[in-house]
Formats: sequence, structure tokens, C-alpha cells
Amino acid sequence: MLGKPAVLFTGVGLAAVLLRALQFHEALVYPDGYQYLLMARGIAEHGRPTTMLGEGGDLFVPNVDASLKPLFPLLVAAVHLCGATLRDAADAITVLSEAAVVALVGALALRLTGSRAAGAAASALCLASAGLAFWSGFAGPDALAQALALASALALAGRRWRLGGSLAGACIAARPEFALIAFVAAMVAATRPSARRPLVSAGAAAAVSLGIVFATVRPPVALPEAELLGGAGAAAVVAASVLLVALGRPRVAPAVGLAAAGVALVASRPAWSAAGGGTTLVHTDWPLLIAGVCGMLLGLLGRASRLPAAALAVGAALLALVYHAKNPEVARYAAVLLPVLALGAAFGVAELLSAHRGRLTRAVVPAAGAVALALALAPQPRVGPDPFVGIARQLRGGSPTPLLTAAPDAYGFLLAPRPVTSLRPGRAGLVLLDGAQRAYAPDVRVEGVEVARLSSTGFLLRLDRGVDRRPAILARGIVAPSR
Repeated sequence: MLGKPAVLFTGVGLAAVLLRALQFHEALVYPDGYQYLLMARGIAEHGRPTTMLGEGGDLFVPNVDASLKPLFPLLVAAVHLCGATLRDAADAITVLSEAAVVALVGALALRLTGSRAAGAAASALCLASAGLAFWSGFAGPDALAQALALASALALAGRRWRLGGSLAGACIAARPEFALIAFVAAMVAATRPSARRPLVSAGAAAAVSLGIVFATVRPPVALPEAELLGGAGAAAVVAASVLLVALGRPRVAPAVGLAAAGVALVASRPAWSAAGGGTTLVHTDWPLLIAGVCGMLLGLLGRASRLPAAALAVGAALLALVYHAKNPEVARYAAVLLPVLALGAAFGVAELLSAHRGRLTRAVVPAAGAVALALALAPQPRVGPDPFVGIARQLRGGSPTPLLTAAPDAYGFLLAPRPVTSLRPGRAGLVLLDGAQRAYAPDVRVEGVEVARLSSTGFLLRLDRGVDRRPAILARGIVAPSR
């Protein structure tokens, strides 16, 4: 029979499924969303994440970033082979993953604090977060990685080493930067004799899980730049060293946690101020930020939570530094860390209830509810219809002539099996000059005649370029060399 906490978080998860399904976006983040769908199509076709964009079209090969995240397209392909469309499969996996995040963050908070109120507060904060709802509303691996990371931490906290390791390996296959957290945990565990056997069990399970995913799909992996890898490795070593100091000297843990929290806030500040859907995370999630930071401070100052709170702050700082180095002004990366703020708030709730149970129990829960309500009532970012879909509808059923475009991944997916190629000098056919071309290849010239003008509703085609509402031009001719 399920216990009360299991019933509680199962109910929260079911509510999250319904809410997130209503908040899901029609549009995809470009180019990421289409890259994952094409990877899934290739896996479904022949077991590898590459595919031809129609007969005579380009060979699609995922970019470096997407090639290191094969788990999400692998799951999409598996669901697709059961009868769902690729897009429906991607949407369903993303919605279920985000619902799992809402439930798992509460379950992990309960495990770490022993407080049901703290667990309920963490889940409520994630459920109500407008920023988390917005960024998890795009089909992709972010929510899947968050759910796997939380599930792995929950399993490891419950001493289920093999399960926790397997989930950690799967998480790394969804978003590889989480390998740094696993690396730090492994270095810390290796210094403790009592943790070495569990480390071997968890590490072996993680290696097997990760190896199975990559061996199954054999993606054309290309490593990131050496400078980024070196910096990330150095940051992980520093994080492990600092965490060892905190664990060895509990009195130093608050200072370590405060410093790490400060680093995380400074590193993620540009992303919090970056617009997504016309709204920033500062606008939508300032209550969660305040609750998370204040709760983290209370957890660091308390005796029961200081060590897990310090570890959480160090992990958040490490990921924030990685995202800052990768692209400091992408709010989507900051949103990956929003569940960390919910866990920080949970530490604060647990500490307040533990220290002042008689006087503050009636005040803390309403306060947490007020924060969740403030998040729920925050302005919800909006994304319009996907312009690629609208233009593809106008092109569908037309000439079988190859389409030349600056977005071959998007149109190669939407117009299949029509041949689609990239804009390269000397290529001839129907050339599409749309928002993607204006953003990615503004210097392209076409020698030929205009065939049609296609209306475009437009949305945030690239999150740093704003809305492009100009019509697309379809021309018949040859792509000329740039001047």
C-alpha cells in the first residue's frame, strides 16, 4: 500500500500533467527542437540519428550540442515506433518529464529534510513557476534531464546505489553537463572509505546505462571545444575540493555554501535578465528566487540542513558557471536550475518548522502558499505559432523541385519527403528567403525571379533576435556567391 507521501506526490504529478499539457507550446525552439526530431526520425528509420532530407536533399547530421544528447530522440523514436507521430511522441515525453520534475522535487525535499511541508512547498513552487512552465513547454531534453537528475539524487539518498547510478547515466545522456555533478560526487565519495563500495556500484551502473544509450544509436559525437572542456574540468575539481572542506569541517559549510550561492547568482544573472517570450525570469520568478535564496540561507545556518544545502549550492554554482561559459544570456539554461531554488526554499521551510514548530507552523505554510500563488499569478510568457509550420503549409503539395533554405532541418522535417538543401553558392532550385535566412544568412543573393510571397505569423525565431513578421519570398534561381 502506498504511504501518504507517495499518494501526495503522485497526486501532484497527475495535476502537473494536466497543467503542463495546457501550457505546452505549438512552436519549437529553433534549431534545437527540429534537430531532436530529425535525430528521432533517423533512429526510427535505421537506428542512427542521421537522415536524408528527401531524395536528393542534404544528409542531416546533428550539430555537436545535439549529438551529445541522444537519449531524448531515442525515447521519441521508441514511442513513434509504437504508433505515435514524432511530434506527438516528443510532446508527450516532455510533458510527462516536467510533471515528474514537479513530483520528484517534492519527494527529494522530503527525503533530505524529513518534512512533508517542505516537500509540498518545493512541489508547489515548481508547479506554479511561470518560468519553468514556459521553458519546459518546448519539446526537448531539458525537462527529461531535470527529472532524471532528481530521480537519481532521490535513489542515491535512499542508498539505492545501482538505481541511482543508472539514472545518473541516463541523465548524462540527456544533458551531458550533469556529468560534472556526477564527477564531483565521485571525487568526494572516493575520499571516504565507507563510500567507496557504493561508488563502485553506482559508477558501474552509470557507465552501463550511458554506454547502452550511445551504443544503441551510435551518434556522430564531436566533443565541445577543448577550452570549454578544460574549464569545466577545472571547475569540477575546485568544486569537489571546496565540498570536501565543507564536509570535513561542518562549521565551514555555511561559508562554503554562501560563497557558492553567490557564484551561482552572479553567473546566472545575465540569463535571468534575458527575454524569453517577451518576459524575463526576473519578472516571472522573482518570488521563487527570493524564497530559494532565503531558504538556502536558513538551511546553511541550521544544523540539520547545512551539509546538504552546501552541496546543493556548490552543484548549482558549477552548472551556472558552465551555462555562463556556454551562453550567458539564454534564459532557458537558468530555468534548468529553477528546481534548485525550490529545494533551497524547502530547506528554509524545514528549518523554520524545526526551530519554531509551535509558533510558526501556522505561518510558514500560508507563506509558502503565498509565494506559490505569486508565481502562479505572474505574467505568463507567450509564444506565437511556429512560422516554419505556417510556411510549410503553403509550400506543401507544390513543386517537387529541391527547396533551398537557411533552415534545412526545419523544412526537411516538415516537408518530408520533398528534397531540402541548405543555401550554398551555385545551387539551383526554389530558394526560400524567410526569417531564418535573414537571421542566419543575411548576405545570400539569388539570381532568378520571384515566384511567390508567403505570409509568416512569426515568433521568437532566435531568442536573441526578436520577432520577424516580414513575409517569406520564394524565388526560382541560383544562389550566388556573397559579395
